[in-house]
Order: sequence, then C-alpha cells, then structure tokens
Amino acid sequence: MQRVKHILLGIAACWTFTIGYAQDSTKTSPGTIYTLQQCVDIALKNNATVKTGIYTNEIQKEGQNNALGQMLPFVSASGSNSSNYGRNLNTSTYTYVNTQNTLASYTASAQITIWNASNLRNYFKSAAATYKGGEMDVQNAKDQTTITIILDYLNVLAATEQLNVAKASLAAINEGVRVESEKQAVGSVHPSDYYNLKGSQGASLIAVTTANNALTQARLQLTQDMNISYDATINITPIDAQETMLTPYGSNVDDIYTYAVHNLAIIRSVDFKEQSAQYAYKSAKGSYYPSIYLYGGIGTNYSNTSYQSRFLDSSYGVNTGLYTLNGATKTQVLQDEANFNNTVPWHYFPQLQNNVYYNVGLSINIPILQGFNIRTKVRTAKINQQQATFNKQTAHIQLRQAIEKDYINMTSAYDTYKALVQQTQDYTTAYNIAQAQLDAGAIDSYIFVQAKNNIDGANNNLIAAKYNYILYTKIMDYFQGHLTY
Repeated sequence: MQRVKHILLGIAACWTFTIGYAQDSTKTSPGTIYTLQQCVDIALKNNATVKTGIYTNEIQKEGQNNALGQMLPFVSASGSNSSNYGRNLNTSTYTYVNTQNTLASYTASAQITIWNASNLRNYFKSAAATYKGGEMDVQNAKDQTTITIILDYLNVLAATEQLNVAKASLAAINEGVRVESEKQAVGSVHPSDYYNLKGSQGASLIAVTTANNALTQARLQLTQDMNISYDATINITPIDAQETMLTPYGSNVDDIYTYAVHNLAIIRSVDFKEQSAQYAYKSAKGSYYPSIYLYGGIGTNYSNTSYQSRFLDSSYGVNTGLYTLNGATKTQVLQDEANFNNTVPWHYFPQLQNNVYYNVGLSINIPILQGFNIRTKVRTAKINQQQATFNKQTAHIQLRQAIEKDYINMTSAYDTYKALVQQTQDYTTAYNIAQAQLDAGAIDSYIFVQAKNNIDGANNNLIAAKYNYILYTKIMDYFQGHLTY
C-alpha cells in the first residue's frame, strides 16, 4: 500500500508547476528538434522503471504458465542399461564362477490429479490475476513517465518564453539607455534618471542570465528523464496552447472519478492484486482436504541370463513312478512328455517385447498432521487477502482525493490565467504610455522602470499560469484515459 501512496503523492508533487528545476544516456544529434510525442516515446523506450516492470511481468507470466502446468498430467520415463563382470555364486552348485550379466529396464508412468478441492484451479487463478496486475504496473510506470516528460516539456517551453521576455525587456531598456545617454551628453536629463536606467539595464542583464540558466536546467531535466545525453542545442516544438488548451475543462469530478476508478492502471493493479490474494486464500484452504490421483504405467526389462525354451520333440509312455492298485495288481502310470531346450539365448528386442507389464490405480493423500504448516499457510493467505482489500480501498480513497484536489487547483489555475491575461493587457498599455512619456521627457526614469518591471512580472506570471493550467488539464486527461500529446 505504501507503494501506491508514494506513486499518488509523486504525481501530486509533479502537478504544481514551478519555474524551478532539479539537477538530477544515449547520444543526440546537435540541434535536434523534438515533438512532445517523440520525447515521450524515447523516454518510454529508455526508462529503467518501465523496463524493470516489463521484466517482472514476464516472470509473472511464467508463474502463470507454471500454475497452468500443475493442472496437466505429470508424465515421466526412465531407462537403464548395465553390465556386471566378475565372480558370483552359482546357487545351483554353490560354487563361485566368472559371470557377465547384462541388465536393462525401461518404464513410463503418468499421474493426474482427479480432485484436490480446487487447490490447483484457484492457484492458477491467483497467478493469472498477479500477471494481469503486473501488466497494469507496467502501464502505470508508462503513465508516470509520460506525465514526467509532459511536465519537463512544459517547463522547457515556459523557460523559453520567459527567456524571450527577458531578452525583449533588455532590448527595450538598452534602447532607453541609448536615448537617455544622448540626452545626458547635452545635459537635457537629470543624472539620477540616466543612472537609474543604467541600473535597470544591469538588472535586465541579470534577468536574462537567470532565465537562460533556467532554460538550460529545464533542457537538462528533460534529457535526463528521456535518458539521453544532454545537448545544449536541443530544441522542442511549441504546442498550440492558445486554441486547443486554454479553455474551461469540460468534465466534472464525479465523471472523472467514475472513469478513473474502473480504468486507471494504478487502480486496476490493486484490484487484480486483491483478486490474486482472494484466490490464493481459497487455494490455501484447499490444502485441508484430501487429494485424489489417478496413475498408471508401463514397463519392460531384459537380462542376458534369461533363456528361451524351444520345443525339441515328444516322449511317449514315460514312466511317472506312480502306480494304480486294482486289488493286488499294481499298474504303472505312464504319460507323454514334451521335451524343450532351455539354453536357447533370448535376444534383446524380442525379450523386451515379451516382458511388457502394466499398472493402473487410484491414490488418495489425506493431510492429518503436518506441523501446523497448512494452518500457517491458510492464516498467512487470509492476512494477505485482508491487506490487499485494505490497499484497494485506500487506493480508491486516495484517487478520489487526488482528483478533487487537482480539479480545484485546475479551476483556480484557469481563473488565475484569465486574470493575468487582463493584467498583462493593462500593464502593456501602461508601459506603452510610460515609454512615450519618457521619450517626451514628461516623466522621469523611475516611473518608466516601474512600468517596465510591472509588465515584465505580468508576462512571466502569465507564462507560468498558462503552462500550469495546461499541466492540470493533462492530469485530468490522464485520469480519464485520453492523455494526448
């Protein structure tokens, strides 16, 4: 459950857009231009968490296959062939003689479970649910990677726009300093006005440097999350933020939650894990009951000391040593006998064909006392089931809370953006008037610098608010399963 909580908290941490960047690889071509789709595709291909999840899920698939195999018949075959040399006791004469014995034995057997209280069936269902949960874990890792790349991408766009604002501000102040410098040369401007503009020029230079560093950090973070080598010349394609994204969001909290709770990978993962724990508990309880097996086998053997009897001829009227009495008269009992040669060697393959034997039967295994192993197994499985159910309930609650919180933040971000649009327009008008008045000598540089600082701040705040709102709409899209790039 802690893992689910950490993932949700990790998403929430990404949702607050800032123009601050963390310092946390494959090679890129200089000046490469990436779209958001390309950035996401590269990140998904290179991300270690995604790859690890895929490997883990492949292991879970093999576990499912193994569970399926437990329900199939067990078939085995064995064979041996040996030769023995040396002195052995002849049991007929009770003397030791030199012998050479060749022995061979071949068997094949099969066994299938007829009934075991659905132990194996529930074990397979548990493994299948675990595998499906693993698939959702992989998808969730991809979702988290996608959200991270979107955040990085928007940070780069915002930093680029803010750098452009800083450069435009510097250009404007440079022009102002040039004009005031000419006035200063002929003594038509107060020195404090001139040096006030010079000081503002220095502040604008610092602002450009700061914005440029922010853009570098944003690019670095993007390339690191894409797991590619950093390239200072890397560029990204702007998004059409004005027309397609900066409008009120259509869905409400209930609609978003209803879809997310049934389709979001992180929620489906805990749902499957609860199912797995339920089937594992049922499988464990099946160990209390007897198991019935059907088994059968076939075998044959060979020995070079085994001889084949071969018919030679018949003897007639052979004295049996028996008599019949008829009064005082004894009559000898005679019989006909068949004579065989018992020293004819019996060859390998004919002997194997002749010595085939079969067996078939049922067996039952009744657990009586096994050192509390079964009881411990069942109780542990029950605790795991209870924990999985708790994890599911908690994940659903956290999902609802995250949607409610971020929907409110998204609405607030949109309202902030709209207010900043108006503020920026007003400050732009004020700045244009101040510029004209400064050129005409109607105001001093202090008023002009204040107007310039106001428009610079408004532009930077508007850029941050714009991409903050776009990010929140992407999060809402993620919750609803139609995250687009």
